Amino acid sequence: MMAWRVISRSLGFVSMLVLAHFLMPADFGVVAVATAVSASIDSLSRLGVRDALVRLHDERRDYYDTAFTFQIARALMTGLLLAGFSLFSQGVFGDSRLHGILLLMAAFAVVSGCENIGVVSFSRALNFRIQFWMQIAPRLTGFVVTTVLAFVLRDYHALVWGMGVSSFASVAVSYMASPHRPRFGLTGWRYLLGFSFWAWAGGLALMVWSRADAFLLAPVLGTAAFGIYLLAGEIAMMPVTELLEPACATLTPGFALARRNGT
Repeated sequence: MMAWRVISRSLGFVSMLVLAHFLMPADFGVVAVATAVSASIDSLSRLGVRDALVRLHDERRDYYDTAFTFQIARALMTGLLLAGFSLFSQGVFGDSRLHGILLLMAAFAVVSGCENIGVVSFSRALNFRIQFWMQIAPRLTGFVVTTVLAFVLRDYHALVWGMGVSSFASVAVSYMASPHRPRFGLTGWRYLLGFSFWAWAGGLALMVWSRADAFLLAPVLGTAAFGIYLLAGEIAMMPVTELLEPACATLTPGFALARRNGT
């Protein structure tokens, strides 16, 4: 997990050096604002169904199908909320480009919701090696696409379409990595919702804590200055995001596995 973070950050650093030659600070800023809005809306419906599946004592097909159904419904709701908010984005942030960017991100959110729920089995087995390759492949694809488009287009569309390609690649890789083929169903809804309510409440509190600055500062600073602010904050938080978060990501599957083994 830490190796993934190091490689991902290294790619991001190289990408930033390259993109800085082709894009303006305002390009980074407007995409940063759109990303913050997208992440905030995404947090509103984050149910934690994957953690619920990790906690199961035995893998059950009907529970996986229920989780996939929730995942698709959540993706559709996120897409609709993003599309709706895009209508008011210019009035809130004072940048007309946000409308089109948020519409694209709405479509990307729906695509991401189609990811194969069967990959949860890798977490249950603490098989993070295969998850490493599942993460690095879309990241590399997005890096190449973003760099090429930045050279060709010379504007913020390169960043947006780079994220879109990464979303498509993540979904494709999930079906290549896992033989599971999800279906729709709601058999296990009671268990999943019972666990997921508290995961949702925690995610909502975290969203308010970590994303409120986008709505408070971006309208005042403008997209260019806000982009610089976000970059500085990202660098300042690297000890947490690059070391602590990857280590903590293994705790829930680890404890769940220990419980299944009776230890």
